[in-house]
Amino acid sequence: MRDIRVAPGPEQRVDKRGVDISTAATVVSAVSNKRIVITDIIASTGTAGTFTIYDDSTEVLDIYLDAKAAFSANLQTPIALTAGNALKLGSSTSNTNYSVVISYYIEV
Repeated sequence: MRDIRVAPGPEQRVDKRGVDISTAATVVSAVSNKRIVITDIIASTGTAGTFTIYDDSTEVLDIYLDAKAAFSANLQTPIALTAGNALKLGSSTSNTNYSVVISYYIEV
């Protein structure tokens, strides 16, 4: 189990929508020796599919959605990625009728 007790930096948000992410895409670039810490996730889609959040190339979370469905998580225990890794997002389909918002901070 990872130690997620990190000093929080300013909260930020990334919004991904309308592009093919069937190959995982970087949504937050890696910061040398710093961890990206995810605090909230909102996802919605018009087409059934799975969104996957990656700690660089390692799957961290799969979000399974039916057509015209939504998902929201305010994480009681934030997800801390590995220091120096990027936050990536992928989809099981090439459909572009989705929206994903991820709130995060970079440890200071």
